[in-house]
Amino acid sequence: MIAQEIKESFTCNDIRVAIFFFILLGKSAIEIQSDLITEVEDLAPSSQTTRKWMRTISERHFDISENSGSERPLTAWADAGITAVQQSLPVDRQKMC
Repeated sequence: MIAQEIKESFTCNDIRVAIFFFILLGKSAIEIQSDLITEVEDLAPSSQTTRKWMRTISERHFDISENSGSERPLTAWADAGITAVQQSLPVDRQKMC
């Protein structure tokens, strides 16, 4: 049960660290993909993604951490923003079409 909980808690960052570790061990892309599928099953990235990360890590152009710049700013979810959107919607949404 504990092993399953650990698998479910894996993040993309954990997978990237594992790929980095496998590269240090000298494993090929096929070996890394096979190991990831064996260990984390459906959480394993595709073989194309694994190769992309191998290339990025091998070229030393990487930051293993998540890229926070692609997320929606927190202000988009503020109460004022939600209220403004709700007020701009028509009362009867079925009449829109």
